[in-house]
Amino acid sequence: MSRIPRLAPLAVLLALAGAGCVQITSETSEQLDLIGDVAVHTDLCAEGIEISARRVSEGDHEETGTCGMNDLGRAQLLVAYRVPDGAEPVEVRVGAGLTLKPSPTYADALEARHPTGPGRRWVGYVSDARDFDAGDLRASLDARFTLPDGRPYRGPFPFRTVAGYRELPGDAAPDAPIDCAAKATDCDTGRDGAGTEVDVDQATRDLAILPGDEVVLTAGERGHVPFRAVFAGADDPGLDFALGVQSVDGFDARPLSETLHPRPDSDSLADAVVEVPATAKPGRYRLRMTAALPNGQMRSGETSFVVKTAALAAVSQDEAPSAVALPPAAAVSPAVEARLTVEASAAARRCLSRRTVRIRLRRRGARDTAAVRSVRVNGRPVRFRTEGRTRLVVDLRGLPRSAYAYRIAARLSDGTVLVDPRRYRTCTPKRARRLPGLRG
Repeated sequence: MSRIPRLAPLAVLLALAGAGCVQITSETSEQLDLIGDVAVHTDLCAEGIEISARRVSEGDHEETGTCGMNDLGRAQLLVAYRVPDGAEPVEVRVGAGLTLKPSPTYADALEARHPTGPGRRWVGYVSDARDFDAGDLRASLDARFTLPDGRPYRGPFPFRTVAGYRELPGDAAPDAPIDCAAKATDCDTGRDGAGTEVDVDQATRDLAILPGDEVVLTAGERGHVPFRAVFAGADDPGLDFALGVQSVDGFDARPLSETLHPRPDSDSLADAVVEVPATAKPGRYRLRMTAALPNGQMRSGETSFVVKTAALAAVSQDEAPSAVALPPAAAVSPAVEARLTVEASAAARRCLSRRTVRIRLRRRGARDTAAVRSVRVNGRPVRFRTEGRTRLVVDLRGLPRSAYAYRIAARLSDGTVLVDPRRYRTCTPKRARRLPGLRG
């Protein structure tokens, strides 16, 4: 008997046994563009083989770990994601020539089988029907989800991906509802065959531009309007936001600082500088601030401020007569504005402070000021805001001529609380600065 020569390896797969299933073999996730969508990449393997063999010579075989599908016949691919409420799918794409469409019945079936609990939901998809006879299916899924609107959203972003299939024997309709209890349906194989209990946490960053305290500006003057820039997440060298300000009502406005690099998990002030025209009518006006990254990601928010005429600005809101109201700017007629000015003139004859005090907080050795807890003037709490960790802004506007005792309670970085007493006078002329080298 002649000897059969040894042949070169042939790429021929022999399926020996098995039943079909779909598994997730690997998965990665990331947040796009620093504060953008969450992207999930998933690799699927549809397999119907317990042992595969490659013929390397006549009569010789070697076992391999080949992934293949050879016995499902006509079927559909099922894919679902468990995501936070408010996270909306931007797109979900699959390779291998398949197309996906949303399947609410698949999501409902998974919710009945694996309840998500509060704050979560299933998002399900089903592919078109196709024949998988003796086929070898490897597919990649790419999904993108928006961040929920948390103003800002505070991560991580938890998610879970599951996959499965539904066989369609005979003339079964591909649009029929998904039933996870059906014999020819496998709804929920997770990564590497694992279950659905454990979420994957993707770290995120987000920024929100929120209104600050409402301020009162005077017609014909320049003023500052505060916004809050609230950031959630870790630092990154690319988090350099360009700030812009737009007056909804057409005033000249600009950001006090043109850039913002927020600290991790921080809440900081971002002021807008507004030039109020002398012709501005009393009322409430709006500003919009925008923070934009070089990659195109953007966050914006609105706030409002009140404008008074010069005469009205000298009267504190508490002491003004009831007739001195602040209707919207569009509702103030010339006759009403004249009446408001006359009624305010009597109360404006005595001096009321128009002073805003900026106080520099002192260091205590190696200890920094971590937070200002309260500010009291003559024993009464007053409104204040901080600029970083070293400056404090206190509003004295509307107070009559007098000397006032301050008590500033601040918590230091080591937890110690100190009280810093100070005194200020209102309605006093500014001291003339003496020029160097001259004597008066």
